[in-house]
Amino acid sequence: MIDRSTFEPTTGRAVTERTCVRDGQVRRFTFSVRMFIGAELKDWLLAAGFDSVDQVDHEGAALVAGSGRMVSVAHKAVFERLPPA
Repeated sequence: MIDRSTFEPTTGRAVTERTCVRDGQVRRFTFSVRMFIGAELKDWLLAAGFDSVDQVDHEGAALVAGSGRMVSVAHKAVFERLPPA
């Protein structure tokens, strides 16, 4: 299996051309994956009604430009707090 990937910054997509060779037969196909940026995903989650969004890397450290993965955790209150007694 051979993958050749390119990134299209105008669409935010990684486009991969995959070549598979098995039993002497060659198959080629192309697929793409949308790459979200942190601010875009956070805005969407807040617009969807979440109260807050935390974003970290896959180890729980602060998200930085070189992070290999992004984890977004959106929070929503399930019920309102009761007034003090």
